[in-house]
Amino acid sequence: MGWIMLRILFLLVTINCIAQKTERMTLLHIAPEVMYLYDDNIENKDDIEASDFEPRDSDFVQALGVNVGFNVSEYLSIGAFVSTEKVLSRALNYNGWAIAANFGTEPQKNGWAASMKLGSHFGNNLREGGFLGRLGLGFKFYLFKLLNAQTEFIYSYQALKFKEIVDVESRQNLTINGIGLSMKIYL
Repeated sequence: MGWIMLRILFLLVTINCIAQKTERMTLLHIAPEVMYLYDDNIENKDDIEASDFEPRDSDFVQALGVNVGFNVSEYLSIGAFVSTEKVLSRALNYNGWAIAANFGTEPQKNGWAASMKLGSHFGNNLREGGFLGRLGLGFKFYLFKLLNAQTEFIYSYQALKFKEIVDVESRQNLTINGIGLSMKIYL
């Protein structure tokens, strides 16, 4: 099964390279993405003695994901996003998925870029999927004729529903409402 997925990925990258060499718009794009989110979570500073949890002034989330999309036009692509994410200050892991839309300037030109992701979460330590929403605004630039990168400032809202208690108020739900930085490389 792994070899089949690897061959399909190689075929998609090859088709993209051929289309870019012929100056046509590519049909598909694959973009690995790294994100760091910061949430100034000051709501849990009370009631420390009643719990074994330490108060958290803030949460950091680290995410590694991949975007696979269909280029609808030179300015818009629509696709799917899948990621593995970790709340570093609480050692909580989960996965995210979303429908993604990417907007930008004309192909082969440096310029502005924007993205929007709407989806949910999944994982063994979650009771059920919660809401995942992200908006990004940034800049795309070309490294070579075959590669371009995109860096964005992002706003993220996530409602996570864990099986175990995660904070000082004995809640199983955790809301990550913060800002961050994202870096994508389109293959």
